[in-house]
Amino acid sequence: MSDRDAALTELHQQFIAIQESLTLLQRDVDDLNDVVLGQQRELESLRRENRRLEGRLERMLESDNFPSPEEDKPPHY
Repeated sequence: MSDRDAALTELHQQFIAIQESLTLLQRDVDDLNDVVLGQQRELESLRRENRRLEGRLERMLESDNFPSPEEDKPPHY
């Protein structure tokens, strides 16, 4: 085998190693993307729930039926 053939074989092996690394990195990126998308969905759900609870709290504070702190004490006080 000539030096040129050996160099081409080495370059081919390096190219294959780079392709394998790129494939693994792409899989990792895809996995991370799935995680980020799941977190985004969860975050949006939590934001909606937070807005709902904030609205409920505002309505409670504005209503006349909201107990004062003194009225809200447990019976043993």
